[in-house]
Amino acid sequence: MIVPSSLYSSSSSSSASSSSSQQEPGPSSRRIPLFLLWLLLLLLLMFLMPWLHGRLTYYDLKSRCRAPSLSKKTSKQVLFRNDVEGYSYRSYQYVLRVGYDGSLFNGFQAQRHRRKEMMVPTVQQTIEGAIAKILKIDVGDVHLRGASRTDVGVHARDQVVSFYSHRCLDEGTLQRALNAVLPDSLQVYAAEWVPPDFHPLIHIKSKTYEYKVYSGAIMQPVERFDKMHMPNALDMNRMLEAAKVLVGQHDFIHYSSMKSATLAKRKVSTIKTVENIAIEPVENGLVFTVKGRGFLYHQVRHIVGAILAAGRNRFDVSYLSEMLNPQGEFEHHSPKWRMCPAEGLCLREIELMPLPQPTVLIHPELPHDEDGRVYVIPKEGR
Repeated sequence: MIVPSSLYSSSSSSSASSSSSQQEPGPSSRRIPLFLLWLLLLLLLMFLMPWLHGRLTYYDLKSRCRAPSLSKKTSKQVLFRNDVEGYSYRSYQYVLRVGYDGSLFNGFQAQRHRRKEMMVPTVQQTIEGAIAKILKIDVGDVHLRGASRTDVGVHARDQVVSFYSHRCLDEGTLQRALNAVLPDSLQVYAAEWVPPDFHPLIHIKSKTYEYKVYSGAIMQPVERFDKMHMPNALDMNRMLEAAKVLVGQHDFIHYSSMKSATLAKRKVSTIKTVENIAIEPVENGLVFTVKGRGFLYHQVRHIVGAILAAGRNRFDVSYLSEMLNPQGEFEHHSPKWRMCPAEGLCLREIELMPLPQPTVLIHPELPHDEDGRVYVIPKEGR
């Protein structure tokens, strides 16, 4: 029997096509594994996103405060000097005048109880790390003391800090070496060798704080880290009258965020002296200047908040006088003003008491340890 060629060719082609279809997978079969791979990657990213966000935020803040490496030119300069003849104490104390952008630090005071990898650096810890680096010692051997423990967001133009070194240092080289390793947001203006019994919290003549208020309708975003925005109308005469009430020696317990029980436990006196309060009108705003020997916790921010509230006619100026006398009905009274935010506050200047030569003790009548430190100074000697 003879089979037609057309039939033969069609059957052969169909068999060839079927065999080729069995050997080569179709496009739909190739897409299934790729889809599953993308799905797995998506699920993995969903689980990792919280962790990645935390790590990226930490490294971003760390990079903004990162210090450059110590330059060869600075490292070749003479930092260590020979010991001073006739100096009988083991350590030398140095005072640094520093300024910093408070928006990039978690306040001044070190927070050693928190986990290091989850913490934004503080001013104290950043300076201690820089000192340890240039002196080539362990950071645990550096203990920095500051004249003012500024909060998160508070800036400083003239903060005073001190530390001890077992070796005599050149002040000029010390300043340049620290600035070489410190971030741009924190710099040292001056370094000075002082007597060993100097204390930055005790031997202070005055502190001057500055608070900026922007009164325009819309504040520029770049100014939000160093000004408080208050577009309300303010009565300048009432604010000047309120400032006069707060000048002098008073009980400022109601002008502090610290509770009475905490103050009593720490034996902190609430009697403080405000030497001067100035209010300077500037373009689209005001600048408050508050000067005093010492202040309670948040006292300056409460003072500015009280004056602004008086300028907005929230209460009579006599109310501020009554709050300075915490007796009777005002003993447990909450203030009618709001404390100002930290961003507008800046530590502008710290004036030290006259100090003797670094080899001469400030309190020779008191007992000193081998480093020349005095742990307890009577009030009459302060």
